[in-house]
Amino acid sequence: GTQTSHRTTEQNNTDQSQLHNIDLLYKHNSQGFGSLTIDGSYTFSTDDHRYLVTTNGSDLNRIDGNNRYYVYSAQADYTRQTFGGIRLQAGAKYTHTHNTGLSDSSDPIDGTVYFHNTTRLDDELVAGYLTLSRQTGKFYISAGLRGEYYHSHYRQNGQNLYRGDKFTAYPSLQVNYTASPSLIFSIGYNNKSQRPTFSELS
Repeated sequence: GTQTSHRTTEQNNTDQSQLHNIDLLYKHNSQGFGSLTIDGSYTFSTDDHRYLVTTNGSDLNRIDGNNRYYVYSAQADYTRQTFGGIRLQAGAKYTHTHNTGLSDSSDPIDGTVYFHNTTRLDDELVAGYLTLSRQTGKFYISAGLRGEYYHSHYRQNGQNLYRGDKFTAYPSLQVNYTASPSLIFSIGYNNKSQRPTFSELS
C-alpha cells in the first residue's frame, strides 16, 4: 500500500538592516591657484537575519546570518588653466572596503550545530588620473590617462580562497569640431572600469 506523511513547517523571521554614512567635503577656488576639491567618506552597513523554523510543532532549526560592510574613501580633484590655454585636470582616489559575513544553522534547544560559515573580504583601490584639454579655433581636443591599482583578499572560515593584485591603465581621447553653433562633429575613445554601486552589493 501507499503511505502518506504530512509535515507542517512554520517560520518566524527577524530581519534588521542599518546604513550609516559620514561625508566630509572641502572646496577651494582662486584665480591663481585653481580649483581643489577634497572629499572623505565613511559608510557602515549591516544586515542581520534570524529564522526560527518549526516542523510538526516540535523539530526546531535556527538559521542566523549577518553581513557587514565598512567602506573608507578619500578623493582629491584639482583643476587649473595652465600655459597656452591648456586646461589641466588631475586627481587621486583611495577606497578600502571591508566585509564580514556569517551564516549558521543550529538546534536552539540542545545547541547542535548543523553548519557554520564565516567570510571576510578586503578590497583596496588606488587610482589617479590626468587630463589635458585645449580649445583651438573650432577644434576642442582632450586627452587623458587614468591608472588603477586593485588589491583583493577573500577568506572563508579562516582559509585564504583568493588573493590578487592588478594594475590597469585607461586612456581617453576626444576631438570636437564646431562647424556651426548647431552642428558639432565629435570623435573619441574612452576606456574605463565600472563597479557595482553600494546598494547592489550583497
